[in-house]
Amino acid sequence: MTKFKIVVLLFMNVVLVHAGNIGFVMAAGDDVDAWGSVSATATTLNFGKAIILANTSTISIDKNNTPIWMRAMKSTSGDNIAAGELVFSGSLSDTVIIKPDITNLNQVIVNESNCKLTLNNLQISPSSIALTAPSSSKTIIVGASLQIVGRCANGEKTPYTSNISIPYSVLGSDNSILGSYAVNLPIKFAVENKTDIVEDNDLNFGTVITNGEAGILSVSPLGGISQISDSLISSGTVTAGEISIYGPLNLAITNVSFDSSVTLYNGTNTMIVDNFTLSPGKSFSLHNVYGDLGYEKLKIGGTLNVKQNQPAGEYSGILNISISY
Repeated sequence: MTKFKIVVLLFMNVVLVHAGNIGFVMAAGDDVDAWGSVSATATTLNFGKAIILANTSTISIDKNNTPIWMRAMKSTSGDNIAAGELVFSGSLSDTVIIKPDITNLNQVIVNESNCKLTLNNLQISPSSIALTAPSSSKTIIVGASLQIVGRCANGEKTPYTSNISIPYSVLGSDNSILGSYAVNLPIKFAVENKTDIVEDNDLNFGTVITNGEAGILSVSPLGGISQISDSLISSGTVTAGEISIYGPLNLAITNVSFDSSVTLYNGTNTMIVDNFTLSPGKSFSLHNVYGDLGYEKLKIGGTLNVKQNQPAGEYSGILNISISY
C-alpha cells in the first residue's frame, strides 16, 4: 500500500469583532498578527450658561475652543465653556488612522414646550489622527453651534444634558477600512431668560465755571444743555446718560424707576443732581433690531445744583435705575 499526504490549503476570511469601543482584526498574510485594539472616550461639549435675549438665538464653540456669542445671547461668568474632546487610545502592532465622520450630524437635543435646541455645524480638529504602535493616545477637538428657539425656562433650574453619537472609522496604513464604530459626545447647556442692559454713556455735565453764586445746569435726555443759570459757564463735553436694553421683540418695559436725587462727591464736598428725565419715557416696548431681537436706547437727563461758593474739583456719583418688564 502506498501512503501519500493530503495537503489542504485553508483560506479564512478576515473577521472583525467589536465590543464596546474595543476592536480586533486578524490580518491576512504569511504571518498572521492582530493589529491590536482602539478605545474612544469623550469629554463634554459645554456651552456654559447663556442669557437668552431673543426667541431665536445661536451660540457656537469653534474647533479652536473659542466661544462665539451672538448678539441674541451672551455668556455669564464662570460657566466652564469648553469644546468637546474625543480621546482615542490604541494598543497596536501597526499604525492605524482614526477618521471621525461628522457629515449630517445635525440633531435636535431638546424639544419641549416653547423650547427647541438643535446642535448643528459640527467641526473637528484635526480631521483625522494616526495612532502608532505599540501604544499611543491622541485627541480630536469638537466644536459646534447650538440654535435655541423659544424661551427655555426649564434650563434655568437644571442644565440641559444630551449626547450625540459620532461615528468613526479605523483605517490601515493603506487606507483600507479595518472597522467602523461610534463614540457618544456629551452635550451640556444652561440658560437664563432675561433682558440685557448695557451702560453706554455717563450723564456728564462737562466742566462748569461759577462766579461764586448758586446756579443750575440741566442736560436734556436728547443731548445738550436745556437750561443754565447766568452765574454758570459750561465748557467741555456735555452728554446725556445712555443705556441700551436688549430682549425679545416687542417686550413691554412696564416701568423705569430711579432715585429722585443723587449726591455727587469730591472728597467731603458735595453737589446734588435731581429732576431726572427720560427718553422715550418710563414705559415702552422693544423694537426690532434683527430677527426677533428687540432693542431700545434709554436716554437720561438731569439737573445739576451748584451751591454758592462751590469748591472746585471733580465730582461723581451713581444713579440707581430699575427696569421692570
